[in-house]
Amino acid sequence: MELGNLYLLGTKLQYIKRCKSLHPLVKEDTFLLYNLNIINDILEKFNLSLVTQTEIKKLIDRLDKSYDKEQHLSSEDEDSIFEATKLWDDRIINELDNRVTIEVFMDGTLNYKKMIQGGKSFFPEEVWNSLSEISKSDLNDTCNCLLTRSWTPAVMISLRASEDCIRKLFNRKTGKNSGKLGWKKILDALEKTPDMDHTLIGYLNYIREMRNAAEHPDEIFDQMEAERVFHQVVNVIIVIHKELKKTEDKSEDGE
Repeated sequence: MELGNLYLLGTKLQYIKRCKSLHPLVKEDTFLLYNLNIINDILEKFNLSLVTQTEIKKLIDRLDKSYDKEQHLSSEDEDSIFEATKLWDDRIINELDNRVTIEVFMDGTLNYKKMIQGGKSFFPEEVWNSLSEISKSDLNDTCNCLLTRSWTPAVMISLRASEDCIRKLFNRKTGKNSGKLGWKKILDALEKTPDMDHTLIGYLNYIREMRNAAEHPDEIFDQMEAERVFHQVVNVIIVIHKELKKTEDKSEDGE
């Protein structure tokens, strides 16, 4: 939730509340309808006060039909709108008071704006679209953990996303389902497959060792470790994607 938009919402509501003293034009740029539309857009964006949204939409529609350009708001409408803003204020404040917000961590090595957008922002589109829904969900959850300083869960969840991709690689290279096979057996089997990149196997073993460390009940990770693991997981997923593409291309050439 962008606090700047909440500030804007407050200023626009104050403008509407002062309609009795301002005697505003209804349809001109930056006047009444303009401000009502901004208020409603912000309420919709933050899913705030659905009742107020409905009331404002009806008011906008009525004013749009009732007034011509360069026409000021009538004293009767000024009174009714002034009273309506009191209700809008109460509803919005009550909902905001009950909505918990968390300030995101912005001082790490990762771009917090990209993390707010989710895992997708760290991958080429082709790679992201190739991921399973489980991997996408895990990577999005990892971003949320990093934003909220949950370092150890971030490590564990991001490594789970990499495991899903490794199992996909096993399936493509061997034509078999990995089932309940552990990482070690999966990598041993991959190493024996034709045309397997042994540098990649070494990299995947490194990721496996990180996963094993993360599963230790006494292991706790700090910020730098969590961010480094996320970097490694993003990179290994991209490398696996390239390996899968090579396998597909060879299969097509063979046909």
